[in-house]
Amino acid sequence: FLYGTFYIMSLSLPRAVDVCDEKIPGYKIRFDKAYHLWRQRNADAITKGEELFREEAKRLNIDPDLYKSKRVDAPRDAIRKMQKERAIEMCEDNLHVIEGEIGK
Repeated sequence: FLYGTFYIMSLSLPRAVDVCDEKIPGYKIRFDKAYHLWRQRNADAITKGEELFREEAKRLNIDPDLYKSKRVDAPRDAIRKMQKERAIEMCEDNLHVIEGEIGK
């Protein structure tokens, strides 16, 4: 499960950046720096997560790209629909998750 989470996060978090940057000026700059370090640190888990994700899609007889698309776009789409205060909170939470992972 954890590996799959890293894989989905590696795809979904960057897709939400533009929406978050509209709500929080300067968010993209902060995110890009933290995300680069987070991705480097978790490269093996992300790769393993992709393998497991594809195996799961195959087991469920689902097109892996369609399955991935639905899971990856959901956080961005949710933030887009939220009231501004809640969207800001969600964006900051996303950033704190990857910033917190950097120091571990």
